[in-house]
Amino acid sequence: MDGLAYTSASISAFLTQAYCILLPLCHFARTRTVPGLRDLLAIFMVVSGITILANVDWRTYRISRGELETLISAVFFTFQILWLERPAFRPNRTRLVSTTMFLSIGLVFGLAALCTRPDRMNYTTAIDSFAKLFLTLLLVFFCTLLAFNLMNHCQPAITSTEAGIVYTTEPLFTAVFALFLPAQLSGLAQIDYANEQFSLAVLSGGGLILLAKLANLLLQIRSRKAIPPVAEVRTPAAGLQKPSS
Repeated sequence: MDGLAYTSASISAFLTQAYCILLPLCHFARTRTVPGLRDLLAIFMVVSGITILANVDWRTYRISRGELETLISAVFFTFQILWLERPAFRPNRTRLVSTTMFLSIGLVFGLAALCTRPDRMNYTTAIDSFAKLFLTLLLVFFCTLLAFNLMNHCQPAITSTEAGIVYTTEPLFTAVFALFLPAQLSGLAQIDYANEQFSLAVLSGGGLILLAKLANLLLQIRSRKAIPPVAEVRTPAAGLQKPSS
């Protein structure tokens, strides 16, 4: 969020997807294998599609505070995806783990707010209208509570590579939502923010991502090994867990 304040939305959307490259690179490094031509082609197609959808202007692109912070966040998100794949954490109780995660994040952000904005008026300004409260609730419920609970609960059932394939649909959903959602939300917030227009960039960028995802998905289906159920995981789980039966 801090990085977004120092760069454009399109650059932020592009750099946030850096885990699409980091995940397969981590997989190749872990298995000590050389990526094949199909793997490199799929990575190239995904990155190209995201670049087109994000409408990145390379003439003005530079690595500054906003871009660097967004890249660091993408690295952290990559580690979260990889960590959820570990068999040791498969028996964890999702609700308790997610609650601990959210409380920890709330504590960190609360301390950051106190240290950076000691004036009480800043807190009242953040919630002084219905539009701000409503949009914040949407972000908190759907994009945070629901999304991360589903991620913590469901992702251990698949590999990190398969999870990366699923997560690359984010720019596709963004492109679709941008066709009709901005006007609805801007009307509520009483600001002027027009919808995106359906264009060749949306069609070509989304098509590249879909083709790459389809190719990767077919490869994953062919080579996929079943994830053992919780009862068969013998590695002691770290942190909070419930006994397997």
